[in-house]
Amino acid sequence: MATRSLHSIYLFLLDMDTQVNVGGLRNVLQAYKEIGTIEKIIYTSSIFALGSTDGDVADESQIHHGKFFCTEYEKSKAVSDKIALEAAAEGVAIVPVYPGVVYGPGKVTTGNSVARLIIERFSGRLPGYIGKGNDKFSFCHVDDVVEGHIAALNKARPRFNIPLSIIEAYGWISVFISRITGKPPLISPPTVDILRHQWAYSCEKAKTELDYSPGSLEEGLGEYRTESEWKPTDFLLEIIACFALRFLCYCYAEAIGYLGGRLCHALLKTGHSVRAFVRPTSDLSSLPPPTDGGGLELVYGDVTDYQSLLAACSGCRVIFHAAALVNVGGLRNVLQAYKEIGTVEKIIYTSSFFALGSTDGDVADESQIHHGKFFCTEYEKSKAVSDKIALEAAAEGVAIVPVYPGVVYGPGKVTAGNSVARLIIERFSGRLPGYIGKGNDKFSFCHVDDVVEGHIAALNKGQPGERYLLTGENASFVDVFDKAAALTETARPRFNIPLSIIEAYGWISVFISRITGKLPLISPPTVDILRHQWAYSCEKAKTELDYSPRSLEEGLGEVLPWLKSLGLIKY
Repeated sequence: MATRSLHSIYLFLLDMDTQVNVGGLRNVLQAYKEIGTIEKIIYTSSIFALGSTDGDVADESQIHHGKFFCTEYEKSKAVSDKIALEAAAEGVAIVPVYPGVVYGPGKVTTGNSVARLIIERFSGRLPGYIGKGNDKFSFCHVDDVVEGHIAALNKARPRFNIPLSIIEAYGWISVFISRITGKPPLISPPTVDILRHQWAYSCEKAKTELDYSPGSLEEGLGEYRTESEWKPTDFLLEIIACFALRFLCYCYAEAIGYLGGRLCHALLKTGHSVRAFVRPTSDLSSLPPPTDGGGLELVYGDVTDYQSLLAACSGCRVIFHAAALVNVGGLRNVLQAYKEIGTVEKIIYTSSFFALGSTDGDVADESQIHHGKFFCTEYEKSKAVSDKIALEAAAEGVAIVPVYPGVVYGPGKVTAGNSVARLIIERFSGRLPGYIGKGNDKFSFCHVDDVVEGHIAALNKGQPGERYLLTGENASFVDVFDKAAALTETARPRFNIPLSIIEAYGWISVFISRITGKLPLISPPTVDILRHQWAYSCEKAKTELDYSPRSLEEGLGEVLPWLKSLGLIKY
């Protein structure tokens, strides 16, 4: 009976671990404790749970550093590994095993990546080596892993190396095509991040204690069948992607934020001395020139580099943390600097309404907490996590005031953050001939100068630990385009573009951006945002901060002439 129970749990873990890691393992451990008769759990983890071994060969003593993860799969495996080890320390009879890159005959699946790569290589669709190929992986034949508990590649040698940047571009194409065909992509951009590291491990302990006897890579490759189970005629679009890869192979030869720059100008105008903490690579064109003996001072560093951040914050009375792209780690560093310096009076933390989640069918306020069940983008996820950290810090006595802008727009600079200006440019150029989707869901639009004034009001009047939505008029993108047409006396769009078409365009835009280096106007995660409503009330900020946002029509009345003066639109 015990053997049967063991066997069932073992098969369950093998069957599900690619999709269910943390939650699944917790359930198995709970079942183990409730049943009380199970003698042992064999938990199939992965070498990804231990982290990359760049420049070295590691063993079971390695613990994942947790600083970054190439994929969500790696992250979930690392978290699950920690749970498994904690359970073992509590007396649970759990034995974690860590296969490497598993390969072998039997089935061409997503998990059998070596077989799939060989198919691509022999079909001619993968004409060269992947990257420089210097970093090593630990390959294990599937039958060896089954017996041990068990794990893959090669033949006629390619004649050149394919840069990983090209493989990554091919990955974006493959992911896009997989959305159409329903077949999993051979390779995806996160997989390329894995290929940038080494994952070499020693299995000496398993050999000694389990009599584990893995076959050589060459021996395992000899078992592969020469005929492909994937027929190119089954999916013509995959061939198109391969032509794109070949073309790429032969042809391949932080700026100051939109809001941050305006905030610096406003603080200087109100008589404050400003120390701007910028990266060495930042575009400083939105900042006024630095001055001697007061005004603006530039300090170079990175919010993720604690020592440079600490030096920049020393002597400051207030910290405005308005870094657009660095969230969780950057915020933790700011909070640590606040505690270490001891003389900072207040932190104004620029969050986003994304931190509070979508408001589907409703208009929410500062009391909303993100449900955390799903996130449209990694940005939204990081903002939600950072928001939790900020509120916990406030509860511990840190004088932090989180503010939550909505969709920020206005004149000044056409950046990735000024999405409304970019969409108007696309609309007036004819590249966006219709409304985006049905356009029923509303967003909270806020003019950049109103948001800047809201930040300064938070400095003067904001209460630590209180949240303030610096949003504005709730309107749909149909409203944006219709108001723009009315203000310029031009025709409105005559039809709606389905979001599925916008998503396909997004995949193409992302692929093109990888070649041109320019940010895409829209990406697939952005389309997920457009499928929800993000309508918020800013009544609290109006009452407590005297926040007074202008209407969308009034704001667009400034944006449209500004874009026209730059020659970016005509009407």
